[in-house]
Amino acid sequence: MWLAIVLNLSGGAYVAVAFLVVCVIAMAAGSSIGTMFTVFPIVYPAGVAVGAQPVLPAGALLSGALFGDNLAPISDTTVISASSQRYRRRNGLAEVGGVVRARAPYSLRCCSIWPGWGPAACSEAGHARRRPLRVLLIVAFVKRDLFLTALIGLVTGALVALAAGLMSVKDVLSVTDGKPTGFLVSGVSGMLPLILLAVVIFVMIGVLQSAGVFDDIVALMTRSNPGKSPVRAEFMIAAGAVLTTSAFGGVNGPSMIFFGQFADRIGVDVGLHPYRRANIMDCFTLGLGVISPVASSFLLIAMVAAILTGWGRRYEGPNGVPTRSLTR
Repeated sequence: MWLAIVLNLSGGAYVAVAFLVVCVIAMAAGSSIGTMFTVFPIVYPAGVAVGAQPVLPAGALLSGALFGDNLAPISDTTVISASSQRYRRRNGLAEVGGVVRARAPYSLRCCSIWPGWGPAACSEAGHARRRPLRVLLIVAFVKRDLFLTALIGLVTGALVALAAGLMSVKDVLSVTDGKPTGFLVSGVSGMLPLILLAVVIFVMIGVLQSAGVFDDIVALMTRSNPGKSPVRAEFMIAAGAVLTTSAFGGVNGPSMIFFGQFADRIGVDVGLHPYRRANIMDCFTLGLGVISPVASSFLLIAMVAAILTGWGRRYEGPNGVPTRSLTR
C-alpha cells in the first residue's frame, strides 16, 4: 500500500501489478488455495484503499493464483496429472517439465488478455525473496527432477531468508513447550491428511482395477466409432475430469489421482501423447471443477478451442516422441 501511494498507482494499475505478483507467488508455492489464503488479507485491502473497485482486485488475485498454480512445476496437480499418464512406446511416465512446457501456450494466451501493466518497485527484501524462486524455477525446467527441485528450493529459500533477516532459526525448526515447531514441522503435518486421503483413493483404484470396472467403463465410452476420434476422446477426458472433481467436492489433487487412470486409457486408445492427456485433464479440472461455481472462463475457452481445432494436439510417436500425426 505504501508503494502504491509513493508511485501514485491508480486502482487499475495496482490491480495489474497485483495480478503479476500473485502469479509469481503461486508459481513458487505450487498451490492456488494456499496462495489465496496468503495474499487476500494483505493485497486485497490495499487495492480497495487505493481506489480499485472491490471486485477487480478480488478477480485479479483469484486469476493470478490459478494461473501461477497452473504453470508451477511443483504444483501437486501438475505432478499428479503428469504421473498418471504412461508412455506406451517406451517405459516411464509423462515428465513434469514436458507437461508444463506443453501447457504454457494455453495459459500464456489467456494471460495476454490483460490490457496493460503498471509500474512496480520493490525493496531489498523483495529482491531477497525472489532469489530462491529464480533458483527453483531454473532447476525445475533444466533438471526436470521434482524432488531435487523441491529440496534445492527449500534449502535456498531458508538460507536466503536467514541471511536477509526475514526469519530466524526458530522459524525453521525448534521446540516449544516440549513440541516440535517451525515451518518444516507444520509443512509435514499439513500434508498428512492429503496423504491419508491419497492412500484411501489408491485402495479404491486397486479394487476397481481388480474387478475389471475400469476396463468396462473405458470400453463403454470408446465402443462407438466416434469414440475413436481424438476430439471425442479429449472431450470425454474433459467431461470426466470435471465430473470427478465435482464429486470430490472440488478437491482437485485426489480427484485427478482417481480419474487419471481413465484419462490414460481413453487417450491412449486414440494415440494421444501423455503430455496432451495430462493437460486436457488438468486444465479442465482447474478451469471448472476446482472452485465451482467460480471458473477460469478464459482457460476453458482456450482448452475447448484447442480440442475443436487440434491446437497443440500431439500423438505419441516412436520412443515416446511427440508427433503431429498419428503413427502406429
